[in-house]
Amino acid sequence: MICAAVTANTCTDDNEYSPMPTGYWNGATYSVLSGGSVGTSGTVISSTKNPSSCSGCGQIIQFDKSIKAAVGDYFVMTQPFPGNGDAGWWDNVSGGGTISSETTDLSPNTPGKQALLVSASGTGKSASVAQYFDDEDGLSFIQMNGAFEVTFRAKGVGGSNQLNVNVARLMPSGVANYLSQTVTLTNAWQDYTLTFTANETGSASGTAQLVFGASGSSVELDDVSLNQTNSSTSNPTAFRDDVVNTLKELNPGTLRMMAAGAALGSDLPTSCRYRVRAIARASARVRPRRA
Repeated sequence: MICAAVTANTCTDDNEYSPMPTGYWNGATYSVLSGGSVGTSGTVISSTKNPSSCSGCGQIIQFDKSIKAAVGDYFVMTQPFPGNGDAGWWDNVSGGGTISSETTDLSPNTPGKQALLVSASGTGKSASVAQYFDDEDGLSFIQMNGAFEVTFRAKGVGGSNQLNVNVARLMPSGVANYLSQTVTLTNAWQDYTLTFTANETGSASGTAQLVFGASGSSVELDDVSLNQTNSSTSNPTAFRDDVVNTLKELNPGTLRMMAAGAALGSDLPTSCRYRVRAIARASARVRPRRA
């Protein structure tokens, strides 16, 4: 955030369009990034949303001490909101199956704070989470052509301890299944890698999907990624070959992404990378959101 107005212990954010309600940042931690108080950190006492009639006024942030900020100083705030681990996924449950967030039993290797608990160990129960992409009607911006892998962390916690993993394209002519595999999990967190190949050469269209499902079992799931593994050796970036090749063909002078929304929820290094690399993540390799 950037200070548009200050007192000894407050800073008014310059973003008048901030949608966060009053109290959203109460109890958050903060760190001053620039100015005479750079490096100062502490706790947010209160955050108050300015009325819409206040042009150029964002949230008023009250700090736990006098930081003597100046107009134009930057600071960053961090506020954890546990739960909602399935944000970004499509849930499907039946027969009494449930999907919830697991915040205590986590993989020792995860950088995250929560995992998904997919519970369907009773008779007739099922539950699944799905990630969809490339779903424009009659158009395709992501052709899956080459070798791919699905990686994830998982643990069996009930019933048969089985997890079904599916990657497919839902085309008008029918479903093209690229990966359909049932994995029997252990009762300890483990990392899994499933590989498959696809041969879409430009004509494939229809929604692509990645689905994790449980039926008669309960599992914990975290840190999912879907990547192409045979990218060109001349492409050292995080972006797909198709994106890089198109950029080479277009040869743009400037790349820019409005990072205000993308930066929210990111740490400081990630926020800076968004601004510097300046290409929407939707153009990158497909990475479903970490729980």
